[in-house]
Amino acid sequence: MENITARISIKTIILTLIIICLLRSEEFRDITYFKALNKFNNQVAAKNIIQNGHLYTSHEIIDVEKQYMQHGLSFLSTKWQIPTDETVDKYIDDYQETAKANNGRALSDVQLAGVKGVLQSDKFITCLQGDAGAGKTTALKAANQWFKSQGIEVIGLAMQGVAAKTLADDSGAKSFTLASYLGQKETKGDGKQKVILFDEAGMLDSRNALALFEKAAKNGDKVVLIGDINQLGAISAGKPFERLVEHAEKQGTLIRFNENYRQKDPELRQAVDLIKQGKADECLEIIDKAKNGGIIELEDKNLRRAVIADKYDNNTLVLCNTKAARIDLNEQIREKLFRNGTLKESEQADFVMADKDEDGLQVERPTKLCIGEKIIFTQNEYKTYDIMNDERAEIMAIESKMLTVKTGDNRELKIDTETYPYIDYGYAMTTFKPQRQTYNKVVIDADTSISSLNDMRNAYVQITRCRENIKIYTDDKDYFKELAKERRIEKDTMDIITATSKQAAKEIYQAKEEKLQEQAKQTESDTKTIVEKDFDNTIRN
Repeated sequence: MENITARISIKTIILTLIIICLLRSEEFRDITYFKALNKFNNQVAAKNIIQNGHLYTSHEIIDVEKQYMQHGLSFLSTKWQIPTDETVDKYIDDYQETAKANNGRALSDVQLAGVKGVLQSDKFITCLQGDAGAGKTTALKAANQWFKSQGIEVIGLAMQGVAAKTLADDSGAKSFTLASYLGQKETKGDGKQKVILFDEAGMLDSRNALALFEKAAKNGDKVVLIGDINQLGAISAGKPFERLVEHAEKQGTLIRFNENYRQKDPELRQAVDLIKQGKADECLEIIDKAKNGGIIELEDKNLRRAVIADKYDNNTLVLCNTKAARIDLNEQIREKLFRNGTLKESEQADFVMADKDEDGLQVERPTKLCIGEKIIFTQNEYKTYDIMNDERAEIMAIESKMLTVKTGDNRELKIDTETYPYIDYGYAMTTFKPQRQTYNKVVIDADTSISSLNDMRNAYVQITRCRENIKIYTDDKDYFKELAKERRIEKDTMDIITATSKQAAKEIYQAKEEKLQEQAKQTESDTKTIVEKDFDNTIRN
C-alpha cells in the first residue's frame, strides 16, 4: 500500500488563521485568499511577523524565550543554605535504613546520586533528565522529606491534572496543575522560600515556563524540572526543558536517571533500551517477535478497531493517535462490554455532558452512562470533589443526575453532573494523555494516515507504558516502522536568537575592525605628515 504524506506549509496555516479571523470581523464581506496573502506579506515586510527560512514567529515569542533562558542561566538571587556532603550522606543512610525497616524499597545508587544532586544544587533551576520508568518521582520523595525537615515548603506542579496527582502520590509533595498554581492569588505570607518540583517538564511551553520562573524568582524559590526529552513535548510554542537540559549538560550540572524499573518482561526491557538509544527499527523488530508482543497489520479500520476493542480488560491501556479514533474505540469497547454482560443496557441513563468544539467553546454532548462504566474526568475541580483532569474512575451507582464513583485511589465521590458535566468514557486514550501511567498490557491503534503522530517520540511513550505485554495494530506495518525511525523535533526561536546574536556580534566586530583600520590609516597619515614636515625643515635649514 502506497502512502502519501500531505505536507501543509506554515504559511498556509497562518493564512487560514488570518482568513478565519477576518471572517469573524467586519471585513468578512471582502476577504479573498489573495487579500489575506497580501496582508500576511505586508506583516512580514513590516517585521511584525519574523521569517526564518520557511518558519515564522513573532517578536513576543522571541522575547519570551530570551527571558526564560536568562532565568535558566542565572543563580539563585538569595543564597540557599547548601548542606555539606557529610550531612547529606548521613541523611541518605538514615533514609535507606528507615525504608528497609518499613519493608519499603531502598533507593539505587543512581537514585541516591540524583537526590544528592538536587539537595546540593545552588542553581535557580535544576534539571533532572530521567528515562521512562526510571523512578524519578519516587526518588524525589527522599528530597521532599529532606526539605521539609529543614522547614522548607515543597510543592509539586505538572501541566496535566493526573500527572500532578501521581507526583503527589509518589513524592509526597502537595501538588497542583501549573494553571492552578499560576492562578493563585499572591499572598504576603512570610516570604519563605519554597522548592518547586515540576514533573513531566517536557510538556512545559515557553510562555508558561517564563510565568513559572518569574513567579519563583520573585520569591527566591528553587525550581527542579523533572522530565524526559524523549517523550512528547509541549503543545504550545517552545521546548524550554530540552533547551535547559542542553545547557545543564554543557555545564556538567545535569542530573540523570537512566535505570528501568517498569518493564518486567526481559524482551520488552531490551526493546525499551533500544528505542531510548534511537534504534526504533531494532526495538520494533524485538516487539514484533516477542512472546508478549506483536505488530499486526489490519488495513480495514473498522476490523482493526473491533479487534483492539476485544483485547480490552481492566488491566489494559488502549492507546490511539486522534480524538476521532478515541471516540470510536470507546464506543466499540462499550459494545463489547454490553455483549459479555460487564455492562447492562437496562442500567443505562441519559446525561448531558460538556465538550469543547474546534474553537475551544463549551458545547453539550448527550451521553449514556451505566453502573460499572469506566469514566475519565476532563476538567480539574478542587473545591467540591478534588478531582483532576484525566483522572479515571468507575461508576458505582446512578440516581437521577447524580453519579457515585470510585476513583483510582479508592475515594468514593457523589458527583452532581449538572454542576460538573466534564465526564467522558475512560477506556481508550490518545497518546498525549498517559505519560504518567503504567499498565500491565498496552494495545495500540497505530493508524499511519497522520504520519507525524507515529514518530519515534510517540512510539517511545506508547511502548514505555507497559509492564508485560504490548500489541501494536496498524494499517501498514512497513510504513509504521519507517515513521517510528523519525524523531520529530519541536521548533523554538533559539536558533533565530542565536543567529541574531552571532550576526550582531559579527557586525560589532566588523565595526571595531573598520574603526581600527581608520585609526591606523590616520596614524599612518599623521606620521607621514610629521616626517614630511621634518624633511622640509631639514632642507630649509
